[in-house]
Amino acid sequence: MNQAAESQGVSNQGERSWLSPTPEALAAAPRRACLDAQVLPLRLEEGKLIVAFYPPMDVRMLQRFAFIVQRQ
Repeated sequence: MNQAAESQGVSNQGERSWLSPTPEALAAAPRRACLDAQVLPLRLEEGKLIVAFYPPMDVRMLQRFAFIVQRQ
C-alpha cells in the first residue's frame, strides 16, 4: 500500500471516530429509550448528551427520550 492510500485510510477513520459512541454516552442513556427514539448516543459534552439520528426526527419521541435520560 502506498503512502497516499495509508494516509487516506487514517483520515477516513479519523472522520468516522466522532460517530463511535463513548462508554459514558452509552451508560447515560437506557438502551430501550434509544431504541424507541431511534437515536444513538455518541458522547457527553459539558453535561449534554450528543446523539445521532436519521431524519425526519419525531420531536415528541426526542422529548420523551430527553425526559427519560434526565429522570435517570
